[in-house]
Amino acid sequence: MARHIGPGRDSWSTVHIDDVTDLYATALEAAPPGSFYFVENGETDFAA
Repeated sequence: MARHIGPGRDSWSTVHIDDVTDLYATALEAAPPGSFYFVENGETDFAA
């Protein structure tokens, strides 16, 4: 059972673990020092 507080309009970014590992491997091989990457593939809200 999941619960939410209030109207449930808060959202979380989602991403598949395979996409994260692909980005991580690519960044280790090719990213310049000091680079920042943010990986996500959509959002999920908790409203029923």
